[in-house]
Amino acid sequence: MNADMASVLRRSVALSAIAALIAVDGVNGTLSSVNRAQVMGGFAATPDEAAWLNIGYVAAKLMAFALAPWWIARFGMKRAVLAGGWCLAAATAALAVAPALEAAVLVRVAQGLFGALVLVGGHTLVFRSYPATRQPLLQGTLALALVVVPVMLAPALHGWATDHADWRVVFAGGSLAVAPAA
Repeated sequence: MNADMASVLRRSVALSAIAALIAVDGVNGTLSSVNRAQVMGGFAATPDEAAWLNIGYVAAKLMAFALAPWWIARFGMKRAVLAGGWCLAAATAALAVAPALEAAVLVRVAQGLFGALVLVGGHTLVFRSYPATRQPLLQGTLALALVVVPVMLAPALHGWATDHADWRVVFAGGSLAVAPAA
């Protein structure tokens, strides 16, 4: 394989991995869209207590959006995306086995932090790796993972899992699906 083909293959694999990580982050973000009552029942939580799952997630994600450029500058783009991906996969798996609401809130904070790092670093890495002529294709691919999965696929996935098994199945499956990408 010549150097050009290897470079195209490497960039394509990176794009696919980053899109998969972004899609899992999107599924993570929709935790309460369909199965709020099941999550509350699973932790024997009141609506106010269960709200902390999303409060922690959103607050951490917003803070991490501001901190991601520093993290990337400090540790390097590839390292930041790779570490963010592995940690996002681990946090997604951890939510599937969280024993109590307090642990689940901490896991949701981790999901928000590492999801933001993957979003910022992943987008930047992809857009820097391709020429300007490829930007429309890249934006379409990442938009599919960032917008379509959380809005259209995730609610159906949460609903199916809740009806046929348990809400935790979505996160166990998501972590397994994204582990090779990380």
